[in-house]
Amino acid sequence: MGKTTANTRTRLRDKNAPKIPMNAYSRYFKASVSNSRREGKNTREVSSKIAKQWSTMTAEEKKPYFDEYNREKEIYYERMKEYKETEQYKEFQKIKLEKKKRARRKSRLSVDQEECSSTSNLSVHPPNEIKIFSQEFLDYNKKQENILKTLRNKKNNITNECNSIYEHFVFTNEQLKYLNESIKEKEEYYKELELFERKTLNDILDALDKANLLELLKIKKQSITLEEILKIFTDSQTNKEIFNKIRQSFKGLHFDFSQILFEETK
Repeated sequence: MGKTTANTRTRLRDKNAPKIPMNAYSRYFKASVSNSRREGKNTREVSSKIAKQWSTMTAEEKKPYFDEYNREKEIYYERMKEYKETEQYKEFQKIKLEKKKRARRKSRLSVDQEECSSTSNLSVHPPNEIKIFSQEFLDYNKKQENILKTLRNKKNNITNECNSIYEHFVFTNEQLKYLNESIKEKEEYYKELELFERKTLNDILDALDKANLLELLKIKKQSITLEEILKIFTDSQTNKEIFNKIRQSFKGLHFDFSQILFEETK
């Protein structure tokens, strides 16, 4: 198992707080993924397609998603205002504050150690041989100030970079969450489709069996597939008598295949 770092630790979340509403693009993304789940494209292709569609949409086309977001945002603010008065919120803030303090102490210790290891030339006191208030003493102090300034800038740059990485991580995590939901929906869809096909095949076989057509059509109940049956039905259209018997056997099924799979014979 990999080592846990600042970027991989789970962010502390208040499970009792009102849920933050999705922004406009996230709503469009989720709706589009759900609507296009039958296309069979992989996740990357779907994500790229949706992002491109959003970038070319007009303000009017985006308006429904922004309107929905703004409505839920107002509700969220009201609920959050009420939630901040509860003991649950106050308790969570205490936990959050304590975690921040621990993180700051750890970060400060890490920076101090880094400064000590990377600034061997930085001394708390000037060397004994340098006379106080001499030009050499002033130059020495200036050098130390420059070193400290460089370290502070380095620390600020690292902090800003970490913040940017974290923001990107949060956004990416939200997108992954919606993609996982779409994958789950697609899996459920294909599972339902498989069950429907199995039921359809069984119903067709039962109907043909009752009409004594299995032997006539040379269909083996245990090994036939729905695709093979459809091919047999297509081929049977050349024989009007058999074709009409098949159509007649389908009547009364949960789904009237007689009106969909075949055209009326002339």
